[in-house]
Amino acid sequence: MDSHDQRFVPDSFLTLYRGPAGRLRIDGGTLMARYELCEDMAQMLCPTAQGLCAQVGADANEAAAHLVRVASGEADTLSEAEWDWVRQRLAELAAS
Repeated sequence: MDSHDQRFVPDSFLTLYRGPAGRLRIDGGTLMARYELCEDMAQMLCPTAQGLCAQVGADANEAAAHLVRVASGEADTLSEAEWDWVRQRLAELAAS
């Protein structure tokens, strides 16, 4: 990543792309693009997750897990690890 880049990638996402020695296995530009895609997916699904919580009484984790199961079956743009991160992030967003 450019040393002047002010965007933040959380450690929880960086972990997906760190090797055993702790070094990133992909370049910074690719990392940022993957993070933005995953964060956008979580943000996009958030209103639906919050609606599930309100309408059927699901908790945020249940709603996130359900939506990620549905979305991941429809789109193969994310890896399994990225979908898992989206599920966790979506649960955080839906609970707030």
